[in-house]
Amino acid sequence: VALQQRKDPPENLESTSKGRPLHRAQEEHRRCGTTAANTHMTRLRILCFHSFRLSGDNMRKQLFDLANLGASLADLATLDFVDGGHRLGDDALPERLQALFPPPYFEWWNAREGAGGTAIYDHLEASLAKVERHIAEHGPYDGYLGFSQGGCVAHTLSLLSMRDPSFASRVPAPRFAILLSCRLSRHTEHSELVAGAAAAPLPLPLLSAEAPAPSSSCARHARNSASASARAASASSAAAIAFEAACLASTASASAAAARS
Repeated sequence: VALQQRKDPPENLESTSKGRPLHRAQEEHRRCGTTAANTHMTRLRILCFHSFRLSGDNMRKQLFDLANLGASLADLATLDFVDGGHRLGDDALPERLQALFPPPYFEWWNAREGAGGTAIYDHLEASLAKVERHIAEHGPYDGYLGFSQGGCVAHTLSLLSMRDPSFASRVPAPRFAILLSCRLSRHTEHSELVAGAAAAPLPLPLLSAEAPAPSSSCARHARNSASASARAASASSAAAIAFEAACLASTASASAAAARS
């Protein structure tokens, strides 16, 4: 997913400044011996949000060691990783998975049921405060990439930055978001914001990928977004789905190996 640095948001997440598909531009860079670092394209900075009860280091492993999505973006973007705001014990994952994904472990929140089908997200405020500090110290970022609960974090941050004036004054809105297998926030205090975004979608280029099984509310929201061209980025979507498939396959493989042992 390549975005040329410019003031106005791009119409197509998959296009370069000359309108060529991303994968062709990458092939030309390789053939000519050039990279984004020594051409006219400025490297993107993407903030990444890990899934439930993992960590930024484990997400880096998922992206670069267990899938090729990280390597696919290496010439185009710098990926930065941040841990969730609530640290868990080192036994938060089943023992058979700890060798694959070692501690420490973090979560962005822990949900408990609220009224009217909503939920209450314990530790959410601590996580938002941690992200806010991280962006202030290490930002700005061009976009967000989130997987599972981290995808919900990325969408929620985008929603708050674009629809909550107080939050927007502290955290700038991203120029795009990549959401993998996530859902919309069910937090009670976000109900009005989520409903408002359903009625008037965010003007945010959004790429959403989900597993074939249960439908994803983030993906449904993406299909209603104003950025139809972003949804057409088939090569990037395939890479995102491959990333998730590799993560699931590696987890299943580790579980099977542990069972055999």
